[in-house]
Amino acid sequence: MARPLVVLLSLVGTSCIRPNPAFNFDAEGGAGSEAASATATSLDAVTTSSTSADATGAVTTGDVDTSTMSADGTTLASEASTSGTSAGGSSGSESSGGGAPGTYDVPAVIGTCVFPAVDAAPTHGGPDECSGDADAINNTELDGLMMVDVQVNDTAGMTRPAVPYLRFDVPEGLAGLTVVFATLHVQVSDGVTFLPQSGELWLSANFTAETLESEAPALVELIAADMGEVQPDDWLAWPIEPGLVAPGQPLHLALKPTHDKGVILRGANTAFGAPYLTIEVE
Repeated sequence: MARPLVVLLSLVGTSCIRPNPAFNFDAEGGAGSEAASATATSLDAVTTSSTSADATGAVTTGDVDTSTMSADGTTLASEASTSGTSAGGSSGSESSGGGAPGTYDVPAVIGTCVFPAVDAAPTHGGPDECSGDADAINNTELDGLMMVDVQVNDTAGMTRPAVPYLRFDVPEGLAGLTVVFATLHVQVSDGVTFLPQSGELWLSANFTAETLESEAPALVELIAADMGEVQPDDWLAWPIEPGLVAPGQPLHLALKPTHDKGVILRGANTAFGAPYLTIEVE
């Protein structure tokens, strides 16, 4: 069956590039109890697309680490949830939920970062602190940015790590269909150079925008290893085990820092290049 593919985003990254400030520290990503997840978005809110075919910036793909996953991903899917939105009509027989087989792009409903508390700085820093610091470090017209860093050595960071968290709400309208392919897409910002890490991709405990204000959700399971060096405006692509993605369920992800030089990424509220999840259902 032919599956439709609708281009969702046409993204342009412009930059005033400057050196990346140094950060030092070995962080664990922070602990936090699970919070109730929000209801998934309707199918009307979702859009199918492929950014890599249309957007500026190279595409860097990470390898999935399946060594610690369950056989089918179903157990982990119940512990960490998915959230996103994909839109656009597609041809083919519809599912019981009203959606049709095809490829969908689900935008992040949450894509931000926090400063988890550490022994040297035992106060948690919420999204406003972390994203605001990322915007200031990037120092271009982009805002709503995220930062992945083992230790942020400035007034805002207070030697704490910076950990991005992303949530995608997969529409209930795709219920009855099976996810056979899933890829996370995140774009690097435009204002910082020397970018030695992407961060490790993890499933995280459930969270909402409100709970991120007070705690960093626990990291549940490693999905993919760090990609190593990236470049400004790169699109980073991580394949995700399809069994972890379920219609009507939120998917919660985190990027765990691996290096003492920070990398700035575009967040859910960034005007150009917001993170999204591509899923194929049949």
